[in-house]
Amino acid sequence: MFWYRVTQARARCDVTGGCEDLWEAIDQDILWNDREAIDQDFLWNDREAIDQDILWNDREAIDQDILWNDREAIDQDFLWNDREAIDQDILWNDREAIDQDILRNDREAIDQDILRNDREAIDQDILRNDREAIEQDIVIVF
Repeated sequence: MFWYRVTQARARCDVTGGCEDLWEAIDQDILWNDREAIDQDFLWNDREAIDQDILWNDREAIDQDILWNDREAIDQDFLWNDREAIDQDILWNDREAIDQDILRNDREAIDQDILRNDREAIDQDILRNDREAIEQDIVIVF
């Protein structure tokens, strides 16, 4: 467009001897090109700013996602550790209960054994006493 207007203005300048149209065309074109360049620069800067903003938002989103995932992982780790601790506690309590039950059973078995031995001893004593009494009786009868 510029060269067409310059060519037209130059042709008139050569024919009429007045070159004002040429300078006007050149000035207009310079202004047009300046405006175009400024507009392009603004558009470029806007695109650049938008791209930077998108990148920033992407980085922000990625950082947030990483933080979220880290928090999630930490929470899961805490839950895992809690479950692990609960399981260990349950096992510990089970072992403790089993040990207590074994001790109780041992004491009961010992008590039963003592009672059995006591009964046996008493029975033996009664039998001994009965024999002695019978023997005494026999001796008295003779």
